[in-house]
Amino acid sequence: MPDQTWDDYPAALHPPTSSGREIKLSENGWGALLAWTAGPDHVVHRPAEDRPAVITSTVTDGQYAHSEHQRTASEQAEIDGDINDYLAEAEVPPRPAGFDWWLMLPSRCADEAEFVKATTGAVSHSSPLADREVLESVMQNLYG
Repeated sequence: MPDQTWDDYPAALHPPTSSGREIKLSENGWGALLAWTAGPDHVVHRPAEDRPAVITSTVTDGQYAHSEHQRTASEQAEIDGDINDYLAEAEVPPRPAGFDWWLMLPSRCADEAEFVKATTGAVSHSSPLADREVLESVMQNLYG
């Protein structure tokens, strides 16, 4: 995929349907790497929905305290930076911020669990670059 860019990924006008054949990728380096290796024929993006709340729990003198707030712009920027650091280690360009990414399951996978097993089970998690190289082959086999 040497000529691939994130601009090649189509934008979805509406959230994908709930047919069970699409999965919202996690907002981390692994999710971004799955999007990259599956490629633009199998992944769409759309403006991000509200981000999950940040919940903080503390214990002081045996007393539990919980607080909740919406993720701030600086917290989101830190998450995006961490994702792009991971992608850089995999020699993948930075992912555009502000989107949710949806992967269409390959027909060879009955469901999300089977896809997770095929992808996660194939990699060594020794380095993002090594994982990318393995995932490129796995995705070719799943979608090819």
